[in-house]
Amino acid sequence: MMPVLPAQVGCGDHYGGVTHLATGHADNPGSTDLHYSDPPSYLDWSDSGRGSGWRYLSGTVLILLLWFVGQVFVIIPALLALGGDFSPDGTFTTPAPWGNLLISLASFIPFFIATPLIVRFLHGRPALTVVTPFLRLNWRLIAWGAGLWLVPTVLLTIVSLLIRTGEAPRWNYQPGLFWPALLIGVTLLVVQTSAEELFFRGYLLQWFRKVTGNVWVMAAFSGLLFGLPHLANPEVAGSSGLEWVPALLVYFATGFALAAVSVRSGTIELALGAHFINNFVNIVFITAENSALGTPSLWVDGAPGVFEAAAGSVISAAVFIGLAWRFRGQGRLRPLQPPRTPTPPTPASPPAGWFPDPLGAAAYRWWDGSRWTEHIG
Repeated sequence: MMPVLPAQVGCGDHYGGVTHLATGHADNPGSTDLHYSDPPSYLDWSDSGRGSGWRYLSGTVLILLLWFVGQVFVIIPALLALGGDFSPDGTFTTPAPWGNLLISLASFIPFFIATPLIVRFLHGRPALTVVTPFLRLNWRLIAWGAGLWLVPTVLLTIVSLLIRTGEAPRWNYQPGLFWPALLIGVTLLVVQTSAEELFFRGYLLQWFRKVTGNVWVMAAFSGLLFGLPHLANPEVAGSSGLEWVPALLVYFATGFALAAVSVRSGTIELALGAHFINNFVNIVFITAENSALGTPSLWVDGAPGVFEAAAGSVISAAVFIGLAWRFRGQGRLRPLQPPRTPTPPTPASPPAGWFPDPLGAAAYRWWDGSRWTEHIG
């Protein structure tokens, strides 16, 4: 039976299905009373701090701009250090067999930094609120996310290989490629997958929350926006005719499942674990011949069809949602921060002088610049 993770909230209170309060400004607890939803969610922070819609729009543009510009300061030095070069088609190559993987994942470092940076300085709230409403990351929940995604992935891969009648995956162990890729996988891969989750399941879902609270509508938006950038991946770009539709469905289903579970659990921690283990399996164990991450894995599958991949992704996503549906975030809640509104300017007092007597005792009374005096005329 799947465990239900209780959420510990507030000042030592336990979440148990009742409405509760998280009080006070983050810098001044007790200053006001603000309600979390039931159960509490990181989406409750969408209006906190400076949370207007135009800030989310400008924040999205700034995050992408910081990522694209920042890549220049990562890719070029890394290419020079590895003795690589750009190809005529705009791609890059390196002498080291693992060099392309290293540079590809390192290019996500600016993306990983940009989202928390925008949350902190453009929206004026703690960077961790794009992940969870609690004060600390829940590493146990991240591990659960990885495990719950791994189960259907392994089972579906085995079933797919057993019923397939075409070419079987080939053994691909290359020590000079595999072990560096494994090291890269447990370090920079965390940056790549977390960067995408912070933006797609964290920042963008908080923006969508201002439009709708429907979990399935939010998941569909997230899945679509997650899938569109992946149209440039080799396994999608190489599709012919309408094959790009099931190829896109592979990424849509993944983004949909990660978003649905994030909205349901009130934190993106399950998605962080699931996304990491999905890409880790592709790098280390088995991957497609034309994978965007290259082919450093132990097995390479040269015969997966787009329809087979799409069906597997949809089934895997559905199973993951079912397994993770009862999970909730847990920890001590961070006090909600009220929206910041501009303070209206204080009207300036008129300068000292004679003015019509407001008391009606005389025609004029002297105003000294701050108060009425006893002088009349």
